[in-house]
Amino acid sequence: MRPEDKPIGFTLKLIHDSLQRFANKQLKELDLTLSQDNILDFLIMEKRGKTARIKDLEAHFHLQHSTVVGLVKRLEQKGFVLVGKDKKDRRCTQVSCTQKATEKYEAMSTYRKQLDALMVEHMSKTEAAELARLLEILLANLQGIDR
Repeated sequence: MRPEDKPIGFTLKLIHDSLQRFANKQLKELDLTLSQDNILDFLIMEKRGKTARIKDLEAHFHLQHSTVVGLVKRLEQKGFVLVGKDKKDRRCTQVSCTQKATEKYEAMSTYRKQLDALMVEHMSKTEAAELARLLEILLANLQGIDR
């Protein structure tokens, strides 16, 4: 089968699975999974180390409440986050990074750089830029279909 005849969705699934396997293998030495790493990256980079609500994580990652709660609970058990109630609204649960998370962040970001380099290893800079551009279009095309 020619590449242009393969379903794009199937190819994207294979890419996702490969990325997840690589990331989980790299992150294992930090006692993290890719999903947990994504939560920490959001807290450190997007929230600049400040507190986020569980609802913020649900919205950002398009995940169910129970999934986010499970991820946060495991991160708390491992000492990467602190969990507490919002002082202004006791119904809201807040999550913040611990010192352990910020100390491990450099190692976490190293695997991301390795993965990015691996993905474009046999591409020219022009091809890599074109891929990034096309992926942004693909994402824009698909945003909102699950709402």
